[in-house]
Amino acid sequence: PVIDQLKLIDHEPLRYARRLGIEANQVQGRAATRARFEFPLFHDLPIDDVAIAVASHMTNVKLPDVVSDQDLTNGQLDLALDGGGMKITGRGSIGPAPAEFVWQESFVSDVSPSSEISFKGTMDEATRQAFRISWPEVLGGAVGLTGTYLKDSGQPARLEAALDLTKAEL
Repeated sequence: PVIDQLKLIDHEPLRYARRLGIEANQVQGRAATRARFEFPLFHDLPIDDVAIAVASHMTNVKLPDVVSDQDLTNGQLDLALDGGGMKITGRGSIGPAPAEFVWQESFVSDVSPSSEISFKGTMDEATRQAFRISWPEVLGGAVGLTGTYLKDSGQPARLEAALDLTKAEL
């Protein structure tokens, strides 16, 4: 199960899942994970001397409250993680909306942005209502959405988005 693999990378003193705001015991799904550790054989080994690399393919992932109280469900995700950062690529449904995304997180303090999530999907009226961004008197039909969420440590988050209104009703 995904929960067991996440507990491995969330174990003291690594705490990778918690750094990302993920509670390992709330995640559901299946995973095939490979982990590699390299370290010198010292009696009192500092954690900074441990190199870690993790690769995981996760299926049927469910993660609660990902965006605007909406859960990620049916997630098909690939994770790569090392001491410098993490990258998750995949697809799944966020609330009622199928989406593709890439989430990159830097664990290095001087890298900008520290967090970047690129996404692509389509929003119909039910999806817009679920995310509380519905204006049925102005916009109807399917709207394509491509965007990027960017966050730098200590700075407000930014959202860049492009809408494809080709199939929309204005």
